[in-house]
Amino acid sequence: MRLGWCTAEIEWSVTDHRTSSVTQYFTTRNAGDDAIWIRRGDETGRQYADDMRPSGRAEDDIHTYSERRVLLRDGVQYAYTEHSATAKMADPGDSRNRQPYVDIHTLGFWPSPTHMTSWDAIAWGDLGPYTVDQDANDRVIVRAFPRDGVVYQWVLDPALGHQPVECAYIREGEVLQECSLTYESHERAYPLACGVSGKRRALPDDLDPVGPV
Repeated sequence: MRLGWCTAEIEWSVTDHRTSSVTQYFTTRNAGDDAIWIRRGDETGRQYADDMRPSGRAEDDIHTYSERRVLLRDGVQYAYTEHSATAKMADPGDSRNRQPYVDIHTLGFWPSPTHMTSWDAIAWGDLGPYTVDQDANDRVIVRAFPRDGVVYQWVLDPALGHQPVECAYIREGEVLQECSLTYESHERAYPLACGVSGKRRALPDDLDPVGPV
C-alpha cells in the first residue's frame, strides 16, 4: 500500500523530546519512481548537524539557514544545498557518495527513523526465518529472527491495508527500540504520527525469543 503513493506531497516533522523541544521540518514529494526530499530546518530555517536528531549541534556556517535537498530520478541521486554553487551526483549502487535521506514510505517498518534511508535499502532478505501469527484483535504479528538473540516484530492492521501500527527491535530479552503509529483516512489510510522510543523494557510475555525451529 505504501508503494502506491505514486504522486504525493507530504509535509512532516521530527521532534526529539529527550533533550529539547526543537522540531525539524521536512517535505517529501513523489512522482512515480522519482522523489525529492527537502530538509527545511527548524521553525526559523536553522539547520542541525544531524538530520534526525534536532536536539543535536546546530550547524554554524554560511549555509546554516539553507535547505538541504536530495532528488532521486531514474535511480540517480542528486544532492544540493541551497545557495551552494555545486551539487553532488551518485549513480545507483554508489553507496560511498550517496547522501543520507529519509524515505517516508518506510515509516513504521523500521523501529528507528535514523534507518529510514530508503525502501530498497531495508535488508528484507537478511532478516532470517520468520513467523506469522494473529492476536486477539485479528492483527497480524510478524516476527523475524536474523540471528541468535535478536528479534524484529511488526504488528500489521488488516483494517489499514496491513500497514504497521507497531514495530520493535528486541535483543537478549529486552525491547531496545520500538515505534507506534496512528493513521488518518482519506479514502486510504495514511500515517498521521509516529512515536519512537529507545527506553529499554522487558521482553513481552507472548514473544518466543527462540524463534521458529
